[in-house]
Amino acid sequence: MEYEDIMGMVVTELMERGFQQQRKEDPNLDCLIRQHVKMHDQLESVLDEESQQLFAEYHKIFTEIDGYQEKYIYIQGATDCVMLLKSLGVL
Repeated sequence: MEYEDIMGMVVTELMERGFQQQRKEDPNLDCLIRQHVKMHDQLESVLDEESQQLFAEYHKIFTEIDGYQEKYIYIQGATDCVMLLKSLGVL
């Protein structure tokens, strides 16, 4: 397994843990996520087959884009933190 694959797995796991913790700490976010899931299911149940396929593809692409952006922001935050600690003379 390549270094980047390992780092990808680590970042994904850390992000998932962070998301779970955030949902525990923020009832409003948890409520919004539950509402989103419910609305997603409702949309699938009222759409015809062609519209369901289009919606499923849209949702898949949206989720994939979101995942890329979340990983980028997570890594950028870690990089920014190290730079800040260096500039403060901590590292």
